[in-house]
Amino acid sequence: MKKCCTYLILLTLCWLFLAGTVLRQQTLASKLIRIHVLAASDSAEDQAVKLQVRDAVLRQLSELTEHCADRKDAAAVMISHADLLGKTAANTAGRQVSLQLSPESYGTRHYETFSLPAGEYLSLQIRIGEGNGKNWWCVAFPMVCMAATAEELEAAAVSAGIDGGELRLMTGEETDIEVRFIVLEWLASLKERFFS
Repeated sequence: MKKCCTYLILLTLCWLFLAGTVLRQQTLASKLIRIHVLAASDSAEDQAVKLQVRDAVLRQLSELTEHCADRKDAAAVMISHADLLGKTAANTAGRQVSLQLSPESYGTRHYETFSLPAGEYLSLQIRIGEGNGKNWWCVAFPMVCMAATAEELEAAAVSAGIDGGELRLMTGEETDIEVRFIVLEWLASLKERFFS
């Protein structure tokens, strides 16, 4: 009986850790809009074009979402300016580009000044041509991809309503961050395997 109670307590603790980890990722995701640029191909020219499109669209998004208070405002701005963003991307790429704002699954991503856990995020997807090349992805709102320093990252994050705990999750300042990211990556792979 004692052994059964111990297993039950351990199972409950694991479940609480798992549920807490998923909840934290979902809360963070509810405040962000990711950006995903798909190159036409893996050729050096198409990969360079992908980066040019990224830069042009991020500059435009920075101006458009500068005064947005939250993800809802930023998404509304992106939807209302989708034609403009699409034209900017297409003119920069010199070919057909498709633009879509929708949920998308991401794996864990580590950037220079922050990391984001695996999970589903609202995403501005820009597909250049057929979109068969290597991708580039980051965050379109808040504009944390342009943050070169920890202070710039914190200012951008706080302006979008990201709290201290969520910022610590992004910057890896928590002691159990790697375990949490591994758990979320594992859950994402299970979801993909069994529910896709």
